[in-house]
Amino acid sequence: MFPRNSPLLLFAAVLLHGIPILHARRAIGRRGDVEVVEAVVDVGGTVGGTVCIGQDTDEWGEGDDDEDCEVVSPRESTAEEALDPGRLSDGALDGAVLQGPVSLSVRDRGLVTTEVSPASILREHQAWHSEEKKVNFGGETLGYVTPWHGGGYDFARTFRSKLTYVSPVWYQLRGGRERDPSQGGGNDSPFFHLAGGHDFDEAWVSDVRHGVGQGDGRNGEVTKIVPRVVLELRQGSALSQADLREMAELLVAEAVQRGYDGYVLDIPLSDGIEEFVSGIKRAASRMGEDLILIQSVRPGVSLSAHLTDRLVPLIHRFSLMTYDYRPSDNPQGASRGHRREGGGVPNSPLSWVRECVEAFAPGGRGSELRAKTLIGLPFYGYDNGRAITSGDVVSLLTGGNVLPAGLEWDSEWREHVLSYRERGAEGFQEHVATFPTLAFIQERIDLASELGVGLALWELGQGMPYWFDLL
Repeated sequence: MFPRNSPLLLFAAVLLHGIPILHARRAIGRRGDVEVVEAVVDVGGTVGGTVCIGQDTDEWGEGDDDEDCEVVSPRESTAEEALDPGRLSDGALDGAVLQGPVSLSVRDRGLVTTEVSPASILREHQAWHSEEKKVNFGGETLGYVTPWHGGGYDFARTFRSKLTYVSPVWYQLRGGRERDPSQGGGNDSPFFHLAGGHDFDEAWVSDVRHGVGQGDGRNGEVTKIVPRVVLELRQGSALSQADLREMAELLVAEAVQRGYDGYVLDIPLSDGIEEFVSGIKRAASRMGEDLILIQSVRPGVSLSAHLTDRLVPLIHRFSLMTYDYRPSDNPQGASRGHRREGGGVPNSPLSWVRECVEAFAPGGRGSELRAKTLIGLPFYGYDNGRAITSGDVVSLLTGGNVLPAGLEWDSEWREHVLSYRERGAEGFQEHVATFPTLAFIQERIDLASELGVGLALWELGQGMPYWFDLL
């Protein structure tokens, strides 16, 4: 899921011939005893010469004797690079990569475009706008965080002002009926247990919630903590009204103890769910807790009339899983790319996302259900059907067994597609992959604004720091 031919030719030339990367570093502050620097980078066809930073400007220009100038000599490609044209040398990458907060946003740096190169991604992705509190998306944003991608915890702290809700993926509500030996093996007794509390991090919860104060982009509102709960029932279990009440009170007790604002409920949309949700709200009310509920659903699912009437008033927001596109979701869709059961190419076609929202909340912009809808925005992609994260992409583009990557914008799916060949023991294997880019993310943010819905980011730790400039 990435751009077209002319930038790719330039990228290949950089890799094969060692076109120099002209750069310098400018001190912009300190963190403790460490000097913080911002790399200023220019990639061009110059074969050598003088580059300067004017004393009163951050812009590069032709130097004179009154400016601080650095003479940069051409860097010749190594034998290793010539043999492995898909690999960026460590020296080139060290000099080119921007890191940490910088003074210009991705828009100011001209990066929100369909004509993006792999070299640009590698050079820019670790640098985000220093105004972390600035909010660019007018709707609500939910960000999921998982223990298996720990970087998401740091993203939630750093960019908390941009997140209305943060949902750590911690809990499993397990239940059903188990054999009671005291009854001679003849009866089943109900058993319910809320697992996952060991992942709770009080300091992190406090940082995310209370780090947002007056002067932040959302008028001083705190970020709400709404952990995700997956319902795991014993096979064949049937829940009674008493069972539902017991499960609801388990959740409420945990929310009160930990100070949560609610939960994301990852449970099926079926008859009985309204009784369960009602039980949670009744228990929360008795404990004086203002519980916020967010319901996860599959893409394109329409609520039946009676569920709409009874459930929508009880649910605060609905999180739509508008990713992991499959051909069966759209029989008329394109057949290009590798797909497996878990997802593939494309991952989240823009027109399909629109169809999911319109099917789920047909009342249109401003309707109650539409206003409660959050569309899923994936922070991951697929490579020949295997899920890949930002770390995988960086490793791929800098690895030694990959021939130059072809990055192309698909105008129908509105996704970038990455095509490459990987050298293995049995020769080369062809790959087709998709992964979010700034253009991909911006178009889905624009769609959310048009449809009057919010965003649900799955999940923060899989992403790249500079994506947050768009939120």
